[in-house]
Amino acid sequence: MNRPENRRTDSPAPPRPRRPGILRRLLLAWQRLLSGLAWLLLTPLLLWRLRPRREFAQRDVPEPPDYSRPESWAVLPEAPGNSQMAPLGSAGHRTEGIDEPVADCFYIHPTMHLRGTSWNAAVGDERIGELVDQLVVPGQASAFARSCRIYAPRYRQATLYSFVGGRPSGRRALELAYSDVRAAFEQFLEQRNQGRPYFVASHSQGSCHAIRLLEECIEPYPERCSRLVAAYVIGYTFPRDKFADGQAGAPNADGHGASRSHGEAVFERLHPCRGPLDNGCVVAWDTFGRGGGPLHRSDRAEVWYSGAPRSPAHAECSDGSGHWRRRAHMAVLGINPLTFETATGWVGRENHRGAVHLLLAARVSPTALFSAGRGALGVRARGLSRVHPMHVDAGLAEDGYLYISEPWVAAFQQAVMPGRSFHNHDYGLFYADLEENVAARLAAFVAQRAGRLASA
Repeated sequence: MNRPENRRTDSPAPPRPRRPGILRRLLLAWQRLLSGLAWLLLTPLLLWRLRPRREFAQRDVPEPPDYSRPESWAVLPEAPGNSQMAPLGSAGHRTEGIDEPVADCFYIHPTMHLRGTSWNAAVGDERIGELVDQLVVPGQASAFARSCRIYAPRYRQATLYSFVGGRPSGRRALELAYSDVRAAFEQFLEQRNQGRPYFVASHSQGSCHAIRLLEECIEPYPERCSRLVAAYVIGYTFPRDKFADGQAGAPNADGHGASRSHGEAVFERLHPCRGPLDNGCVVAWDTFGRGGGPLHRSDRAEVWYSGAPRSPAHAECSDGSGHWRRRAHMAVLGINPLTFETATGWVGRENHRGAVHLLLAARVSPTALFSAGRGALGVRARGLSRVHPMHVDAGLAEDGYLYISEPWVAAFQQAVMPGRSFHNHDYGLFYADLEENVAARLAAFVAQRAGRLASA
């Protein structure tokens, strides 16, 4: 697999933080070895525990959420929950003198349905609600709180097994989950957003749905595209072939956005972000350590494409409007979060604004996360860590995947997945970079819009 080449940076390198001693490095290496062995030994048992005991059936589907009701949302501006947590030692998310952010963020959370009890989780599931509220909202959505009002829907998310071998039931579970996300987004635009600039943000399963949401509900509508500052679609293989020539262009001559070619949707209004201040664009990355990389041979996860499939091997959606395709071996959209550019090659850690990890008041064992039952587990976030600046180098490979040097803070060595995948730390490793980029990108968007109005 290709690896990023070294890339020079223009700015002089400030002093680097002190590196851990030899004993700590040995302990981290031992931790990595134990983690790899645990995945090797436990994966067969885990897959068995994750698999629902019967196939997807409409009669088993939980009641749909009503997004006019506040309990169907994990975060609302009037009920922010843990989304206002800020890194230790920071001044917080609200800038002095500014009471109301000028933009909104529609945030779609990752998979927290980690059991084989059903293909889709009920919105009122107490355990899943706890995991979303105590782990995901403070660890991910809070990065947007400095600049945005946050809207994060609860939805009947598909179980984790849908991504590792659940076809065709897994596809139907994902389609059901997406129907909730789409309904929430439409309600957000029609009843809550009131024409303001907005971001879309997501991770993992949330990004699987966000890709389709961008294609179906934003790209075809010029007005919606014009108000989208950017979409941060992180941690789920955003196929490069969804963009015209991997880049962006103007809409088609007939005024339509996504064109169809061999059953593939092509984004033409939306485009990969060309730089840190670009807007109307998409940011994506999937993080791996040096020596690791995507496990294409065993990866069974899929991406949704609109239109008819080119091959019988690609399965159509249940509504006939599209098809699923395995993401293995795809070239993907990659944006380096140290520069927010698509250039390949290594960027030095002197450009890294900082990593942040979650601080928990009460921990839970991994086995409890996968156990049956809907009761709460007692997980509670007590805050975010201080910012760890200049913590990793990061580089994009030619296929679009992001590679990093080895993190030395122990929190970022936990829950590392096979292939040295830092999937669970896609946000945390670049938290400060993301938070600052959202603010800068929004300021550029507002200035450009003011300029257009002034010249009109």
